[in-house]
Amino acid sequence: NAVAGHADEDRRLAARGPKSPGAMAKGGRQQKRTGAQRRKRALRLVGVASLCLIGVRVENTKSILNGTDSRSVGGVPTLTPVQIKKDDTEYLPSANIRLKFTPDFFLRVAAARTVTRPNFADLNPQTTLTAPGPTLPGAGTGGNPNLDNTKANAYDVSLEWYFRRGSLLSVTAFRRDVKGYVVRDSVDEFYPGAGGVEQRFSVNRPFRSGKGRLQGIE
Repeated sequence: NAVAGHADEDRRLAARGPKSPGAMAKGGRQQKRTGAQRRKRALRLVGVASLCLIGVRVENTKSILNGTDSRSVGGVPTLTPVQIKKDDTEYLPSANIRLKFTPDFFLRVAAARTVTRPNFADLNPQTTLTAPGPTLPGAGTGGNPNLDNTKANAYDVSLEWYFRRGSLLSVTAFRRDVKGYVVRDSVDEFYPGAGGVEQRFSVNRPFRSGKGRLQGIE
């Protein structure tokens, strides 16, 4: 659909929202099942031809992340197997309406719920630490296996005029209500160092953001 075809990833809005640290990943797998139901109706309202398409898409995703938690206590590394299982089901309704005022002048209205799953690399539970120096604190990077999906409600309204063959003049108003976009941020985490004394590390890893709204006219 031309109205619903806006790229959500070009309209991102994010805020902070920390979550938990992780471990060293060795592998994982992901299984996805999808089902959809759609209904199409053609109507005529007060002399205006209309077309309505309503549906719902159901997606079920099962993920298993296997890894090894690697920590150092008193300078002695300890390895602990880790397995994280996730089972997500999303219901994604959508509706598209087209009103045809004349053979070359249309009004289109679309509404849909969408989800964007985290990058597989962002789910990696690996954490890599760099020991603190005489003047610098410890640092680290890692993934976040507890990330959830980014969800958005999308709305579009457009007027389209096909003034000659192969030519189009249109104006579109759009709005996106986004929740939980994935961003990277640094937070303080504490890990045991030499002698069992906890040390502070500034660890950069992905987190879910808060809510945001994107809207405009094009």
